[in-house]
Amino acid sequence: MNKRGVSQVIVQVLLILLAIAATGILLLTIRELISTERIDESQSRLNCLQDVDIELLDVCYSGNLLHMTIKNNRELVLGDFFLVSITFENGTVLDVPTPYNTFINGYETKKISMVYYLGTKEILVVPKIESQSFLCLDSAPKFTEIGECENE
Repeated sequence: MNKRGVSQVIVQVLLILLAIAATGILLLTIRELISTERIDESQSRLNCLQDVDIELLDVCYSGNLLHMTIKNNRELVLGDFFLVSITFENGTVLDVPTPYNTFINGYETKKISMVYYLGTKEILVVPKIESQSFLCLDSAPKFTEIGECENE
């Protein structure tokens, strides 16, 4: 009795088609993930450029605390934290986050305090839109004339 099975050619064609289909699904999924991340990052950058405008009105230190008076010139709530990039006199840079839940409401002027490091030459305050995870580096004001606080 002769048993007839699936031909080797048909099996190979089916395996090739299955591999092509799996590769296509994988490529579509990866492409969707990559384009979504790029769109989110681009949207965050655009929001930063359009909606973020802060000023450093005053920066001074008292003992081991650095006090920054920051004014939000737009209606968007900024915060969750800010990143303070500290440049020391020897040229080294240290990035320090402000305390957790540091928010500045729209058109609000707020004093934020954090640890003062001896030898600080300048600071760069990098804001963040509350509803996004992207820091607004292009909207970061710099302050270089850091002196001792007068009224404290």
